Amino acid sequence: MTRAAEAAAAEAAAEAAAEAAAAKAMYEKQLQEQREAEKERRVAHLVRQSLCRLTRLELAGGLELGLGLGIGSANPNPNPNPNPNPNPNSGGFSRWHGRFVKQAWERRLLLGAARRIKHHSIALGFGAWQEHWQKQVWQRRTLAKAASRLARAQLSAAVASWVRDWRVAEKERAEKVAAEKVAGAEKVAAAAREAREQQH
Repeated sequence: MTRAAEAAAAEAAAEAAAEAAAAKAMYEKQLQEQREAEKERRVAHLVRQSLCRLTRLELAGGLELGLGLGIGSANPNPNPNPNPNPNPNSGGFSRWHGRFVKQAWERRLLLGAARRIKHHSIALGFGAWQEHWQKQVWQRRTLAKAASRLARAQLSAAVASWVRDWRVAEKERAEKVAAEKVAGAEKVAAAAREAREQQH
């Protein structure tokens, strides 16, 4: 028996060790997948960042060239190159950035105005809906009050009719009870007369 118990214990220990090894392998695999996913995310972020930087540099270069030639400026200079030794970093990007910021600010203003107009329209629409709803509620309540007034009149008429019928029924019952009492008294009197007659 001890050998069988030892064999069972050894088998259970081997199964537990196999399960632990499988769990550890699965954990390692999940950890590796997480690392790879994180690495892919970082690479994608770096690619996006570098593309943004390249785009900014290209825009800055193109705008400097365009602004230097007077393209896109509000007051084009008849002399395309007034400075014989222009500095390539003479602020073309900053001018473009200033215009971009101004356009973004104007866009925000327009969007804000549109949003306010939309909210105002929604408020007006809601106000109209609320007035319509309040009118319907008032009409329903008025109809309910009128119906209750009519129902009260019908109810009072029904109660009056019921009271009248009840009084008639009570009167009939009282007359019947009185008639029964009279009949009972007559029977008692007749029985008493017969008893007296038989005694004589």
